[in-house]
Amino acid sequence: MTIPNIVANYQKKVTVEQLKAAYNIFSNAIAQAEEDYLSPIIVPSDIGNYTTKMSALYFEPYIKGISPYPKKVIIVKCPDKKTRALGFSGGSYEDPKCLANGICYKMYRHATGYITLYIDLNGPKGPNIMGRDNFIFDMTAPYSTKCVYGGGYHCIVAPHPYVEGSWSAFGRTIDGNCSKNSDGSTCASKIILDGWQIAPDYPW
Repeated sequence: MTIPNIVANYQKKVTVEQLKAAYNIFSNAIAQAEEDYLSPIIVPSDIGNYTTKMSALYFEPYIKGISPYPKKVIIVKCPDKKTRALGFSGGSYEDPKCLANGICYKMYRHATGYITLYIDLNGPKGPNIMGRDNFIFDMTAPYSTKCVYGGGYHCIVAPHPYVEGSWSAFGRTIDGNCSKNSDGSTCASKIILDGWQIAPDYPW
């Protein structure tokens, strides 16, 4: 095995370990919030899309060591090298936070109501590419096969890995949006479905 392959394999292993750590941290926080609120994560109407308020409700009481994101704006690229992903930016509307272990996040509530959790495994360090250090999760209600409020096509979420629609449709959307010609939005889903590993067809 060549040195570049050894390095790549190591990087893949670290990525999966960090992604699993993030998945567990946020899953546990959401589960605790659901116990306290006696319901699935439902954003009060007066919060709107404000990341700061959602984070204060559902994550900050349950995760130690949360701090502000260290930079104002980070541009996130996609595997197809054309699409520009929704990056990390400052301000109350999109106010990203970081954990003590270096994992950063922000929440976003779409116009249709469902909630997306953006994860950056290493903050502004880079490479800042979807499917490499940036990943997307959509939140679902417990034991549901649909995202909260109807959900999105890349719905793999904490705490339950389900997607809206049938499993056959699930497979197609995962492959279609985690490839070298895609925006990489389903790459977290693909890693999980492949048994928490980066498969040979993964767009690394």
